[in-house]
Amino acid sequence: VLITVIRNERDILPAFLDHYANLGVDKFIIIDNDSDDGSPECLSGMHNLALYHTKQSYRDSIAGINWVNSVADERCVDRWVLVVDADEFMILPPGLENVRQLRDQMQRQLDMGLYCPMVDFFSDNLKDAAKPT
Repeated sequence: VLITVIRNERDILPAFLDHYANLGVDKFIIIDNDSDDGSPECLSGMHNLALYHTKQSYRDSIAGINWVNSVADERCVDRWVLVVDADEFMILPPGLENVRQLRDQMQRQLDMGLYCPMVDFFSDNLKDAAKPT
């Protein structure tokens, strides 16, 4: 199960969902924080997706952690859960092809969690980054 909190992520959602589906995620839980860009509408009709909506303050929810924990407690007991932001694309360690293999390896090693480093690829000056070289 993958859980993510979104707000106005319509532009990246198709790539995000495809990426994680290709990694073997078979159930998505998306918590929409009052998007107004059509994000919820572009998710409608997906059979492997549960969509929640909240208008509550993101900051007051401890950056969505309270929402994620509440949904996980309700829907993900005794399941492995991947919690990522919609602009985060996990790369598996060498030798692993999908999240099931990752889960199995973690279970064999009695690992209870996995923390992944995040690498951002942004220029300090986005105008300069858009200029052809």
